[in-house]
Amino acid sequence: MQQIQDQSGPVLGYRAVSLLTALMVLAQPILAGQFVYGGEPDLKDVHAVVGQSLHITVLIQLVLAVFARRTFGIGLVIFNLILLILVAIQAGMGFSSNGNVIAIHIPLGTVLLTLAVFAAFLGFFDLRQQRRLD
Repeated sequence: MQQIQDQSGPVLGYRAVSLLTALMVLAQPILAGQFVYGGEPDLKDVHAVVGQSLHITVLIQLVLAVFARRTFGIGLVIFNLILLILVAIQAGMGFSSNGNVIAIHIPLGTVLLTLAVFAAFLGFFDLRQQRRLD
């Protein structure tokens, strides 16, 4: 797998923000476990703030992917748009008073973790190069 050689501002910015997003999403189940099972109720507020902050980081990721679309391709732009939509849905479910929503909120969080890590991965490796015939 070939690494992307482009070192422009949007590419480097995307890498940094996507890694931050992945770390924030990774922190979410840890925070949730601590306030649900660890007896730390204050961490519920931290979990909510991190969740709301994800809107900002994923939106920035999307904008940077648009600016670097010649390097990354339009697929990464669409991928980040889907990620933003799922983060919005996840946050909406997190603030829902319906107890049954947790049955979707937790698995969707797992999907978001996978997608966030993959989005960061895509910022480093030229997957379009793998499809080109030489």
